[in-house]
Amino acid sequence: MIVKLVLKSLQHDKMRFATATLGVAAATGLVVWSFGLTTTSMAQSRERVRRMTAPYSCWVSTGQVGVKMDRKAMGAMMRPSREQLTACIPPDVVASIQALPGVEATLPCKVIRTTLDFRPGGRVMQGPPLMASMVLAPTSGCPYAEANVTGTWPDPASGEPVVAVCSAVFERRRLPLPPLGSPLVMITPYGTVTAKIGAHIAFKETVNGFPTAFATLGAMRQASGGTFDPQPNLLLCKLRGDAGANAVKGLVEKNARQQAGAPSRGTAALSAVECREIESQYVGDQLQNFKRQAPLLLTLSVLTALCMLINALTVGVEQKLRVLALLRAAGMTVRQVAHVVMLEGLVMAICGWAVGMLGGWAILTVFVSRTAEAFPEGVSLGWVTPVCSAAGVALITAVSLHWPCRRAMRIRPLDLLSEDQTADQASRWATRRAPLLGFILLFPMLVFVLPMHISAMTRSVLLLTVGMPLHFFGLFLFLPFFVRLVERLTGPAVSAVLGLDPKLLHRRISRHFSRTAGMVVTLAVGLGSFSAIHIWGSSMTAPFIPSKEFPDVIVSVLPNGVSKDAADKVAKLEGVDSGRCLNIEAAQFFLTDALTAQVARVAGKLPASPNVLLMGAEPQTAFGGEHPLAPFIFAAGERQAAADALAQGGACLITKMFSRETGLAVGDDLSVVKRPPMRGGHGGRRPGMRGDGGHGGAGTGRGTEGRPVQTETFKIVGIVDLNWHLVTSRAQLRGQNNMPGGTMGPVFISEADARRLTGNDETTKFLWLNLSAEYSKKGALPAGQLLEAEIRKAIRIGDENTVRVHHRDEIADGTIAHGADLIGDMARVPFWSLVVLSTGIITLLIASFQASAKELAVMRAVGMTRSQLGRLLLGEALMTGTCGIVLSLLSGFCIGWTFTGWTRAWMMFGGLPISLSIPWLTILQGVGFAFALCVAMAVPPIIWLVRKQDETGGLTVQ
Repeated sequence: MIVKLVLKSLQHDKMRFATATLGVAAATGLVVWSFGLTTTSMAQSRERVRRMTAPYSCWVSTGQVGVKMDRKAMGAMMRPSREQLTACIPPDVVASIQALPGVEATLPCKVIRTTLDFRPGGRVMQGPPLMASMVLAPTSGCPYAEANVTGTWPDPASGEPVVAVCSAVFERRRLPLPPLGSPLVMITPYGTVTAKIGAHIAFKETVNGFPTAFATLGAMRQASGGTFDPQPNLLLCKLRGDAGANAVKGLVEKNARQQAGAPSRGTAALSAVECREIESQYVGDQLQNFKRQAPLLLTLSVLTALCMLINALTVGVEQKLRVLALLRAAGMTVRQVAHVVMLEGLVMAICGWAVGMLGGWAILTVFVSRTAEAFPEGVSLGWVTPVCSAAGVALITAVSLHWPCRRAMRIRPLDLLSEDQTADQASRWATRRAPLLGFILLFPMLVFVLPMHISAMTRSVLLLTVGMPLHFFGLFLFLPFFVRLVERLTGPAVSAVLGLDPKLLHRRISRHFSRTAGMVVTLAVGLGSFSAIHIWGSSMTAPFIPSKEFPDVIVSVLPNGVSKDAADKVAKLEGVDSGRCLNIEAAQFFLTDALTAQVARVAGKLPASPNVLLMGAEPQTAFGGEHPLAPFIFAAGERQAAADALAQGGACLITKMFSRETGLAVGDDLSVVKRPPMRGGHGGRRPGMRGDGGHGGAGTGRGTEGRPVQTETFKIVGIVDLNWHLVTSRAQLRGQNNMPGGTMGPVFISEADARRLTGNDETTKFLWLNLSAEYSKKGALPAGQLLEAEIRKAIRIGDENTVRVHHRDEIADGTIAHGADLIGDMARVPFWSLVVLSTGIITLLIASFQASAKELAVMRAVGMTRSQLGRLLLGEALMTGTCGIVLSLLSGFCIGWTFTGWTRAWMMFGGLPISLSIPWLTILQGVGFAFALCVAMAVPPIIWLVRKQDETGGLTVQ
C-alpha cells in the first residue's frame, strides 16, 4: 500500500520528482567527474612517464633530477648558480655504469639550468620564471623517442648560438610557442645567451631537470663563461629488456659511501632515479590535486543534493498535508507516515544517483576522447568512484530525511480541519526572541579573521567545530523573522512593479514557512558560495597588489649588473621624471637567532624565511624633501627625520607587515647576521649554521670557516605601510647570491650602508625611477617598453646581462588579472550549481498553487484574471528569490571573510593586514544572474499553471 501510494504520488508530482532527481544527479555528476578524472589520470601514469622518458629507464644526476623537492629546493633550482657548472659525475662512475651488463646505452649530458627572459605580448611574465635545461645537442638528433621535431636540428659543432626547444617549456604555463627563427634569451650564471630557435620539439611534458633546450657548442660556451666543460652532470641510461635499475643504484650508493668516508670540497652528491619512482610521484600528485579541490567540490555537491532533497520532500509533505491527515484519520500510524516520506526520498536518491553516474561518465568520456593524447588509456572510473558516490548519496539522503520525516510524523488526524496551520507556526516563530539570538550568532565566526597566537590547525578545528556550526544555527533561528522582514520590505515594491494590489502578496511567502525556507536556503547556497569565493579571493589578493607609493619603475639588469654610474646616464633619458634615477643595492641577510625567537613569540610561529631584504638607496632623494622619489606612507616616524637618520648611517625603515610579525617599533634595534660577499657557495644558509641545519647563537656561534658570527644593528626610525611582495619578486630583488627566494620583507637603508655590507662598490643591478608626465600618458606597458629600449642604448648591456623594466601598475594589473582568473575558475562550480538549485522554484510554485487552490478559485470567481494570477505567482517567486539573494550576501560575506583569515593563517607570509575587499561589480553581476535565473525558471511553470487552471481553481485533467 505504501509503495503504491508513493509511486502514485511521484507520478502525480512529476515536476517535484524531476527537480529533486536533477539536484542529486548534479551532485553525483560533480563527484563522478572529480573522482573519475583523478582515477583516470592516475591510470595514465605508467604510459605518461614512459612517453616522457623513452627510451631511458633510469638516470644518474648531481641535481636530484626527477626527485620531488620541497619549496626551498625548487626555489634553488630556479636560481642558476656557477656552482652547478662545477658539479659533475665522476668519470669512473660513468664508466662503471656504462660497463654494467643491463645497460644498453647511455647519454651523458652537461645540463645548464637557465632562466628564460620570455615576454609574451611584450609583458614580463607574472609568477615564477620559465626555466629551461640546456645541453649540447646530440649529433644523432633529439634523444626522446616520443618527440617530433620541426625545423632544422642544431649542428653541435657550430659556433653560432642556435637552440632546439621543447614545447613543454611553454605549454606548462599555457604560453604560445615562439616561432622558428625568433630569438630566445636565456639568463645563465655567466650572463645572457641569445640563441636563434632552429627547431621545435613537440614534447609536451618532461621529467623535472631533463634537457628541454638542445644547443650548439657556441651557445654552450657562452652559457659557461667562454669555456665549455663537457663532463656530465646527468647520465641517461637505456636498460636492456626487463633489466632493473638496482645495479645502477648500487653503484651510486657505493660512490655515496666513499664520499662520506673521505669528503672533499666541491664534491656533488649523486642520485639515481628510475621510471617507477616517477610513476608513484605522479599518482601522488594527482591525489594531492584532488585533495586541494575536494573540499570545495564535495561541499557544494553535498549542499546541492541536500538542499534539493530537503526542499522537494518538505514541499511534498506540505502538498500532501490534508491527504496524510486523512490517512491518519483512516488508521495510518505515525511510523507508516514516516515510511511514505522515506520511501519517496529513497526513490529520488536512487534515480538521481543513477542519472548522475551516467551523466558524469558520459561527460568524462567525451572530455577524454577529445584529449586522447593526454589520456591514452581511456576512462578509468575504478570501483572507488561509484562506491564513494553511492555512499555519499546514501548519507545525504539519510540526513535530508530528518526534517521532512519529523514534519510528517507530527501530522494529526485533526489537521484535516486546519486550513492554514503553517501560517500560525511561522507567526509564532517570527515573534519569539530567537531571531535576535540568531542574528548575533551569525557573526562570532568573524573572530577567526583576527590574528591569534594559535596554530593554523587549531584555528581550523575551532572554525569547523565552533564558528561554522554557530553560524548555521544562527541562520536557523533568524530565518523565520528574516523571511517576514524581506516580505514586508519588498512586497509593496513588487506589487507596484507587477501592477497588483499589495494585499494579494501579503504573507504570500511567510504563510507556508517550511516550503519557503527550503527554497530560500537552496538559492542562498549557490549564490552564497559564489559571493564567498569572490570576497575571499579579493581580500587575499589585496595585500599583494603593489602600493601606489612605490616608484613607477624598477629596472633589473641581470644577472651581473653594470657600472653604478649607469644611474646617471639613465637619469638623463627623456622618459625619466626630473632627472632622478637611483641605484638600489639589494641583498638578503638573515635575522639573528634572538630576533627569530622574538618573531616566534609575537607571531606564534617561526618564519619560513628568517631573513630581510636590505634595499639601499640615497636617502634624501628617495625619502626626503618635498617630492621624494618614493613617497611612502609613514605609519610611525616622520619622513624627513627618517631620511636624515638614514643619511647619517646605521638607521633603517621597516614595513608595517614586518613590524606586525616581529613586534618591532620605532626606536628599536634590528639586528642581522653579516656574511662575507659571495656569489653562492653557502646554499643560502645562515652563517653559523652547521651542515645538519643547526644554528649558532647570534654573535657567539662559529661562522664561515670557523670565524665567529658577526651582526649588524640598525636603529628603526620609521615604519611604512607598503605592499611589497610582487614588486620584489618580479624584479628578482630576492634570491640573489644563492639566497632563499622568500623573505620577511624589505628593510630600507642608505646605499652606503648597503654597499658596506655587501662589499660591492662597483656595480648595480637595480635602478629606481619615476616616469615623466609625457611617458606616463602612454600607459604602463608601452612606456615601460619604450624606456627599456632607451636604456639599452644609453648603457652598454652586451651579452653579460638583460634589461627588464617593471612598471608598478603593470605588475598590479597582472596580479589582479591572474587572481581574477584563479578565483573565476573556483567560482564556476557554485555558479553552475546555482543553475541547478534554481530549478526548485518550479516545485515551489506548483506546490504554492496547489496549496492555495481554494483561495485562488475564490479570487478567480470574483474577477481575478489569468494575467493577474500569473503576476501573483511571479511576485511570489520574486520575493522568494530576493530572500535567497539577500541571505546569500549576508552569509557569503561572513564565510568569505572568515576564510580569508583562515587561509592567511596557513600561508608562509607573515604580518599580512586584516583586509576586507568586496568586488561589488562581480557580486552584483552574480546577483543579477541569480535574479534573472529565478524569473527564467518561474515563467514557464507559471504559464503552464495559468493555462491549465479550471473554474474550480485546480488544474484541468487531460
